[in-house]
Amino acid sequence: GYVDSDPMPNQQRALPLSVFRRLYYNRFTPLDEALGQLACGAFFFGLRSCEYLAVQGTSKTKRLKLRNIRFFKRNRELSKSSPDNLNTADTVTITFEFQKNRQKNITVTQPRSNKEIGPVIIWAKIVARVLSYKGATTNTYVNTVFVGKQRYYVKAADMFQHISVTVDSMQDTLG
Repeated sequence: GYVDSDPMPNQQRALPLSVFRRLYYNRFTPLDEALGQLACGAFFFGLRSCEYLAVQGTSKTKRLKLRNIRFFKRNRELSKSSPDNLNTADTVTITFEFQKNRQKNITVTQPRSNKEIGPVIIWAKIVARVLSYKGATTNTYVNTVFVGKQRYYVKAADMFQHISVTVDSMQDTLG
């Protein structure tokens, strides 16, 4: 049924890693910082936009919440009550509760890398940032950000625009 209702994919070139690096280091506003973290976090897990961003229309896929992100060190789960310790984890695991292909509770794990922009570090920053907001719980969406004093959910359109502006600003280096 999904094959019949989905249009053929529009093949696009992959973004080079330099774009993700630029997105990550753009921390001019809280929204810029959240967009960079989410883009890099999505990159390491190959996430679809509906898995970590607010999208238009209906989606069967459940958007990730903090409860879906888990950190392990020496095979022991680290507590999110101490978010500063999460970046010391050996692995980060994401559990996808429900996807459009009808798969439920699929768990994917990524190991720590020794790079500044690695899956454990990125997702630890996302979790710590979201948990720093008043009223945040493990049921808070990963795409939550405060813009001023307003809670905001980063949308797929925000990410598309942010990536487009970033790529346009890099035309000289990207060719």
